[in-house]
Amino acid sequence: MAIEVLRADPAAEGDLYAGDLLAAVLTTGPDSWIEWPALRHQLRSIVSELDDLPAPVRAAVDRFLAAAGPGPECRSGRG
Repeated sequence: MAIEVLRADPAAEGDLYAGDLLAAVLTTGPDSWIEWPALRHQLRSIVSELDDLPAPVRAAVDRFLAAAGPGPECRSGRG
């Protein structure tokens, strides 16, 4: 599963550039993240620790974070 690869190496490279696997996963439609909240949480955790990303990946991260909404830590008042 892609999330396992990304957990080990967020900059994992597919066929195009470093980080393209992450960019592809981040473009998954919002309905998928509603259906799989645990995966959304894992992905939020992975991307929240990343810096120095190529521009296309940074843009995908920003779109994902905006669409995914706050993580569970924000709803509980801890973040």
